[in-house]
Amino acid sequence: MRALVLAVCLPLLLAGCAAMTTMTAEAWRDLELRVHASAHGDLRLLRNGTVVQLAHGAELACCAPPPGTYRAEVLAGGEPWLFSSSIRVVEVP
Repeated sequence: MRALVLAVCLPLLLAGCAAMTTMTAEAWRDLELRVHASAHGDLRLLRNGTVVQLAHGAELACCAPPPGTYRAEVLAGGEPWLFSSSIRVVEVP
C-alpha cells in the first residue's frame, strides 16, 4: 500500500508552514491519504476545495482517492484551527 500523510501543524511551531509547496502523487489503486493531527478535533479532508470526508479524533484515512488537490483541516470548537499543505493526486500515466 502506498500511503501519503497530510500532517497538520500549529503554524507557530513550524516556521513557514503556509509557504510549504504542494506535493504530487500518482492515483494508484492502493494509494491512501492519511491525516494525522497533533490534537483531537473535527477533521475535514478537502478535494479541490470541497469537503469529501469528515472524522472526529486525530486520524482520518481516504483509500484510492480520485485525482484532485487535497488538503486537511482540523476544527476546534467549530472554528478552523490547524491546516495541512496540499497534495495533488494525478492520473497514472
